[in-house]
Amino acid sequence: MARFSRRTIIKGGLASAFFAIGAKIGIGSIIEKLTPGINIARTSRRLRNGIPTTCSNCPAECGIYGFTDYGRLVKIEGFDGNPNNMGKTCSKGEAGLDMLYDEERVLTPLKRVGARGEGKWESISWKEAIEEITYRLKELKMKEMPEQLVFECEASLTTELIVKRFMNAFGSPNAITHSKYGNENKIVAQRLTWGEDFEVPDVENSKYILLFGSNPYESHTFFINLAKRIASARTENYAKLVTIDVRMTQTSGKSDEWYPIRPGTDAFVALAICNVIMREGIADIEFIENHTNVTPKMLSEHLKYYTPEMAEQISGIYVADIVRVAREFATFKPSVAISGGGITKHKNGVYSERCITLLNAITGNIDTKGGYCIPRRFALQDPVPLPNEPIADSNIYYSKNDSVLEHASRAEIIDAVKSRRQKVGVYISYEYNPVYSSPDSEDTAKLFKDEDIIPFFVAIDSYMTETAALADIILPSATYLERRELFSPPSFSMVPFVSFSQPIIEPLGKSKSIYNIIKEISKKIDPNIKKYFKMSEDNFLQASISHISELSDAGGIYYLMGHGYWFDTKMNQSLYKLFERKGFNTPSGKFEIYSERLREEGHDPMPVYVPMEEFSMKNRNAFVLVPFKTNVHTADRTANSLLLSEILHNNPLWINAGIAREYGLQDDDKVEISSKLGRIETKVRITQGIHPNVVAIATNCGHWQFGHIAQAKSFESNNAKTSHVWWEDEGNGIHINKIIPASIDVIGGGRDGWIP
Repeated sequence: MARFSRRTIIKGGLASAFFAIGAKIGIGSIIEKLTPGINIARTSRRLRNGIPTTCSNCPAECGIYGFTDYGRLVKIEGFDGNPNNMGKTCSKGEAGLDMLYDEERVLTPLKRVGARGEGKWESISWKEAIEEITYRLKELKMKEMPEQLVFECEASLTTELIVKRFMNAFGSPNAITHSKYGNENKIVAQRLTWGEDFEVPDVENSKYILLFGSNPYESHTFFINLAKRIASARTENYAKLVTIDVRMTQTSGKSDEWYPIRPGTDAFVALAICNVIMREGIADIEFIENHTNVTPKMLSEHLKYYTPEMAEQISGIYVADIVRVAREFATFKPSVAISGGGITKHKNGVYSERCITLLNAITGNIDTKGGYCIPRRFALQDPVPLPNEPIADSNIYYSKNDSVLEHASRAEIIDAVKSRRQKVGVYISYEYNPVYSSPDSEDTAKLFKDEDIIPFFVAIDSYMTETAALADIILPSATYLERRELFSPPSFSMVPFVSFSQPIIEPLGKSKSIYNIIKEISKKIDPNIKKYFKMSEDNFLQASISHISELSDAGGIYYLMGHGYWFDTKMNQSLYKLFERKGFNTPSGKFEIYSERLREEGHDPMPVYVPMEEFSMKNRNAFVLVPFKTNVHTADRTANSLLLSEILHNNPLWINAGIAREYGLQDDDKVEISSKLGRIETKVRITQGIHPNVVAIATNCGHWQFGHIAQAKSFESNNAKTSHVWWEDEGNGIHINKIIPASIDVIGGGRDGWIP
């Protein structure tokens, strides 16, 4: 007779349950959930192994897996090994499939045959394209005018290394590489204060998170890497989340408290919070005395003007709330204050950013667990032989921020070229779309159309962007899913690491990586340039990380190809307060609350509030227009994705419900937005979630190039979905940059993204 124990019955029940579940949802699904990096084909049931790589669809640089079936990429999911995103991904990451197989991708070199912007092109061979480009470049070399070559791109570590190497070899100082990690105002403020480009908020270990004009659940530079850690802190640490913002963002709506502030007044509130902390004796006096270049007495004296009472008058936030937030921030430690484009993209952006850094400093939350941390990452080295630095002068840089910023701001570039202060013989852009993304975009388009100012323009891109459409030659670039690239994004584990992008499939059509494009150009210009690009792309990348001895010993890029990332397991993962061992990267080695550099240039050396008179709202019928980013699109790169454009394809104007009642407005009514540059008509969205003095609109809409999907138009292609753009009648929204004037912060050089 069979005997059954309780254990046998339980085991049998679990097994039955397992197979019952397997029958219901499929064994393949269970295997996928239990084994990251493994995927089961739904039709053939074939096992697919994921290839680890890095997503470049936003600045976060998340680790992803790519799964192929018979040589075609069929699925993207988060790579669990990456220390920053830890297996998570977002809609932009998933949209890599759309962008790779975009039916309107540029897959062969194109030459303009009509007038610039007319849209008439002919396909040419790579040989013809390279010969035409190098003919122009040889002319510049022969006339000893190398500085008339301007090369502009958004910089990743690898791109910046390659572009600057080429430009140095050519002899031009005009390699313009824009940072991914923050606008110019933020970078300048950070460098002036503690010698870094940006901060890494260690929010996962925080107990109090205070946001100023920042929306990390939707649009922060670090995107999912930061958002998931805030969510973790909320559940694991019971961290309090407080948001100060003119708009009810995704983050504001999930905060414990939201304060709709008058636009442009965040700095005064931050300084008033500092005042309360100093006045009530809850500041970290030890940090101020030992690690900053001011005394507590000097700081208290400076802050006494910024009272909570005055802050209430200026910002609209009540005194009691300012005082309570100050006490909580100083005592619920570790705490961290984080800024966003909502305060830095103004004409007072540099000073506003310095006020937020001050708040972190006086509470001793600098580079502490749960605080405002120094970024940990590796640099790449330029392989030998090294080209000499250019001896020619650049006439692009004219403002006093040039040695702080280390690259020209977009406003400076446009001004220098348009005014002919910087003469241009050849202009090259790489995956950069200033005609769409710049303020006063119509003026930028006129500049790129002008053949007297820009005689020859080469766009290296995968798509027919608004900028590429004005080029003389378009060279098809491989997407991040078809090329090799090294990354070292700021580490949220506080241990620097290197990640890798590698081809999931071979480049489609005739597209090539930026390294191989520049290598082809270099070969045809001059043997003295060619020698700097003799190496294969793999050998170049291998040499650029050879100074990281532990990674080299592990196999370098060949290790990365198999593992997707590398970090030194021997390093102490709880290494904080780096400044105690080596100081800050500033002239004094201290956290410079007082900036001698600002004093020398005639500016206030202390963090101060700079009022914006145009926001005074003296005209009852005037509002401040706030452009904002969403969690769906990335700047100007994702608009032709079916997946993303179906989610977000138009951008109604947010307006306060009380104001709407005054004007008799209802949802979807049409209104006119005007500035000194012109007028645009759009529909309204009525909401309680916005300050009465403010109206707001999403960016990333209103494309007039890029492709049919970006313009909300159906078309016939090999993909049946392109003929069923159901939102065609709704349209693709408006392009707000047409009426945003090109005004800047005179210290930082960064654009002012708000319109009074």
